[in-house]
Amino acid sequence: MRVFVVDDHPIYRRGVVQSLIALDDVEAVSEAASVAEATGNPELAQAHNNYGIALASTGRLGDGLREFEIAVRLKPDEIPARYNLANAYLSTHRYREAIAQFEAVLRLDPGYAAARRNLELAKSRL
Repeated sequence: MRVFVVDDHPIYRRGVVQSLIALDDVEAVSEAASVAEATGNPELAQAHNNYGIALASTGRLGDGLREFEIAVRLKPDEIPARYNLANAYLSTHRYREAIAQFEAVLRLDPGYAAARRNLELAKSRL
């Protein structure tokens, strides 16, 4: 089961990031994240989210988690990045942090069923 969500931002709509992830071209996705970090532009938080996905998909979950944190810091209302951060916390047994992030996702989107299920899972592991 894949738990990470790739944003549908104009920069990525044509499946570029998904293709790069599938090809394990983490460096190309990293470039987009570096541009986003350098500009501090909250609209580019998706680059960090997608870079986090690329890292996590290649077994570098800790590095991916850091990218999700940057994405959420740049744009706190970015649901996919916050959901991915919550799942990364859950996967690394940081249950209290996962719970806080899933609750934040649900405040932004009360109908997000996967976030609600994963929130209950995180609570059950405390």
